[in-house]
Amino acid sequence: MDHSGERRISFAELLLLFRSGDPDAAQELVRRYTPLLRHVVRNRLPQRMRGEFESLDFAQEVWLAVCDRPDAPARIADEVGLKQYLVQIAVSRVVDAFRRRTALRNYGGVPDQRLEIEGGLDPTPSQFAMAGERWDSIAASLPRLYVAVVDRVRQGYSHKEVAEQTGVSLRTISRILQRVQRHCEGVPA
Repeated sequence: MDHSGERRISFAELLLLFRSGDPDAAQELVRRYTPLLRHVVRNRLPQRMRGEFESLDFAQEVWLAVCDRPDAPARIADEVGLKQYLVQIAVSRVVDAFRRRTALRNYGGVPDQRLEIEGGLDPTPSQFAMAGERWDSIAASLPRLYVAVVDRVRQGYSHKEVAEQTGVSLRTISRILQRVQRHCEGVPA
């Protein structure tokens, strides 16, 4: 039992509950293993990129990847296996970010992907539809959290409301919106 009198759940039970879709189990996994992910990201992220990326953003991307495929950790038998699985995803995310940044620097960026609607402030129905299609195309290449944040902002929610709805900080909301803006301007998110 822990200090509150509640029975502390074993790792095997926690993983079984997570695989069955229990949100409390997912929350407990996040609580237990996010510090490890942040540590791994800080150690792997090159110094020059630390002002641009936050370790918590990478940790959130790892959890999104895990939650997208809750059956993926089926081969995990113990806590060490889960840690290795999480670290593997985190390192992969850091390496991908580094490669995108390096490719941008070495090759001068990618073609412009702006969401702007030409012809003034009042778009025609076809311009509005084209902008929606363009957003769908861009959204397909972004992490789910980024899409969720931008969709809520597009619906008129304040940054504070979006932060409350998504469970991330106001600073992270601002950072996500800046990254999406850069992505739309041709810089990888």
